[in-house]
Amino acid sequence: MAQVVVHCLRPQGWRGHIPGDGRYGIRPIYVEDMAQLFVDAVDQKANTVLDAVGPETFSFEELVRLIAVQVGRPVRLFTC
Repeated sequence: MAQVVVHCLRPQGWRGHIPGDGRYGIRPIYVEDMAQLFVDAVDQKANTVLDAVGPETFSFEELVRLIAVQVGRPVRLFTC
């Protein structure tokens, strides 16, 4: 998923399609929170299932636009 966001913001533009219509919800997780999940999982004695999601839900399209604003890049989105 992160690769798709990065490609949307490349200087030469998007070279692919946004998966689906871009309106589905995703819950991105902060990289340091994900790293802490891995560190904590190493100490687990039993098999466990962890939810690696962030607290907020964004549409994929909304997330790409928010990132574009933060990095100062214009973005044009096309869906399949």
